[in-house]
Amino acid sequence: MPKLSTKLLTSNAPKEVELLLCCARTCMDSESSDRIQALLQQQLDWDYLLQTAPLHGMIPLLYTHLQAICPEAVPPDILERLQNHYQGNAQRNLFLTGELLKFLDLFQQHEIAAVPFKGPILAASIYGNLALRQFGDLDILIHKQDVIKAKELMLAQGYQLEMISLTKAQEAAYIQSQAEYNFWRAEGSSRINVELHWGIVPGDFARAIAPECFFSPLEPISLQQKTILTFTPENLLLILCIQRSKHLWERLDWICDIAEILRTHPQMNWQQVIEKATQLGCRRMLFLGLYLAKELLQAELSQVVWENVQTDPQVEAIALKVTQRLFQQNDNLPRAYIRSLFHLQTKERLQDKVEYCLRLGVTPTVTEWARLPLPNSLSFMYYLTRPLRLVRTHGMRPLKYLIAR
Repeated sequence: MPKLSTKLLTSNAPKEVELLLCCARTCMDSESSDRIQALLQQQLDWDYLLQTAPLHGMIPLLYTHLQAICPEAVPPDILERLQNHYQGNAQRNLFLTGELLKFLDLFQQHEIAAVPFKGPILAASIYGNLALRQFGDLDILIHKQDVIKAKELMLAQGYQLEMISLTKAQEAAYIQSQAEYNFWRAEGSSRINVELHWGIVPGDFARAIAPECFFSPLEPISLQQKTILTFTPENLLLILCIQRSKHLWERLDWICDIAEILRTHPQMNWQQVIEKATQLGCRRMLFLGLYLAKELLQAELSQVVWENVQTDPQVEAIALKVTQRLFQQNDNLPRAYIRSLFHLQTKERLQDKVEYCLRLGVTPTVTEWARLPLPNSLSFMYYLTRPLRLVRTHGMRPLKYLIAR
């Protein structure tokens, strides 16, 4: 049985990585199944596999397919550990789904429009089974005008805000420039994490993307016998490609999400998706997600859409870098440099690149507020202290590096 064929993987890619790629799907085709059986006949580094799979959200799918295809080829202790991981994840997912439904009821009672996405929503609507996807937090999108009200409700429920206390002026600046509040609450020996979003990405990553352009239309899905309104497949696809580009596509399950959306929604309105992505300046981010899903996981795309993806010559080069970093964290440069360069590369418009650099250089963050508390009357000074701090911390090396590229 030949190796998995993709231009993004080198011929000496670890067998364990290939096994994860073969398992990164809900519906197993005969070619992938045959390749899994062939790989299991070889000497595998199971310790590496058990360490790597959870980092990429792959335990549920890995266990499901190994158990279904040839459990006798897996060492018994390894299969038992995978089963324990799978069952523990399934139980936690059920618990988190119950929490999500409580939040949605709470927000509805207080007339806060809230749309859940990722996490349980993806597991139920795209994977068709809450147990088949790993997720560690709950994501809910609300309108910016409801942020303060929603925050107070979260605090009243015993959740804590994962950041320093802010003055009213600082909080107003934070809500304007950022896109989410992270809350947590202890639950036994673990914790529950909830992310309240009022934007798709923060303002320092992309030009203002009003979440309202994704709020309509919404479509119903069934979650634990309740009807929940969430994003259309077209909007969900675009949101995920934007957010995963912000986070450098660092996990295999993020790519798997894209492949599963394509599988479950073959009648996607591609004209709508590409037009909206172009309008928002996120077309390259969309094409990058589609390219990764097709080349790494053999996701099906129509010839017309694939030709559109290939019109951007930068997409393949960026996808290759994503794949190289996916399982190898051996970059010599600081992460901040890598992240900023990647963000610039994923923007197709010059004005967006310039605006990104300006926002990154001058927009105050919690770090500035924590290091130098200033009265509200002097809050404008933060726009000067941030570039000074960046130069003091990193020198001119980041700028020289970006210009050289």
